[in-house]
This record gives sequence, structure tokens and C-alpha cells, in this order.
Amino acid sequence: MLKNTNELTKSLCELLHSQFPHGTFFLDPDETAFFIVLPAQKPKMCKFSYKEWQLFSTLLSAYPYSASFEELYASVSSWSIQECAKHLQEIKRQGKSLKDELAPLYDGIRSIRQKLKPFHLDINSVRTQGYLLGPLASTVPRHRGHNRPTPSMTQTDLCLSNNTSCS
Repeated sequence: MLKNTNELTKSLCELLHSQFPHGTFFLDPDETAFFIVLPAQKPKMCKFSYKEWQLFSTLLSAYPYSASFEELYASVSSWSIQECAKHLQEIKRQGKSLKDELAPLYDGIRSIRQKLKPFHLDINSVRTQGYLLGPLASTVPRHRGHNRPTPSMTQTDLCLSNNTSCS
């Protein structure tokens, strides 16, 4: 279930705040884009095609958790999540590979990943489950002496105004 614009904006702000702590973020679903305004810099924009926006919105709705293949597949098809799940199970039952069926999904994710890199964001595969939106691996702070990422995006004092932005 997709979140409303304010909830999507809050998720975007939580995600981007660790990368751009002094930034202001705007989500514009009508333009299928988001914007970052940094002090003393020109605004940056990340613009998506309609299909990419559907996938990005689904990933953002699931944030900080992963979005399943079924949820992502449903976001770019006319089927419900349940119908997508049944369809994908049937393909597996027949012994066919999901690779061909999910090729448009993979292409969309690949395209979005390229667009998100300048914003220090990435989409990671969660093997056999789906995809997870998060910071680029090279920008995630690490625990001293450990190889695992720190808990990410812990900002609690997010502000949402009527124009669906936060700073």
C-alpha cells in the first residue's frame, strides 16, 4: 500500500537527512521528481519516468524495509499484489525462470539506481525477496572496529510543512 505524499516525503527526508544534514527536501509526485536544496548551492533535482516513479514510490513506501518483488511488480502492472504473487508462483511452479518475467522491473531498478547515485542513495537487492532503498554503501558510517553499518537515519525531529518538504 503506497503511502500518501506527506508520508512519502517524511520517508524521503529520513533517508536523505543523513547524507545532506543541512538540506531541505521536496517531493513533487505531479512532476515525478524530488528536489534537494542545500545552503549556498543550486537546487538538485532527481526526475523519473512514470514507471520509475511507480517503482521509486513503492520503495520509498516500504522504507526503511524492503519492498517485495510482488509489490514492485504490481506497481508497474495492472495487477494487485496478490495477483502478482499468484502469477509469479505459477511461473516458478512451471519451472520457468522469473528473470524474463521480471526483466522490466530489473531495468527500471537499474535506471533508478543511476539517477540516485548523485544523491548518495542506492537500491540493494534482498536475495529472493525484493529491493531495499538506502544510502550508498560507501557513504554509510561504520562502527569502529566492525564491518557493519551503523543504524541509519535516526533523525526524530523531522518537520513537514503543507508544501511537503522538510529541512
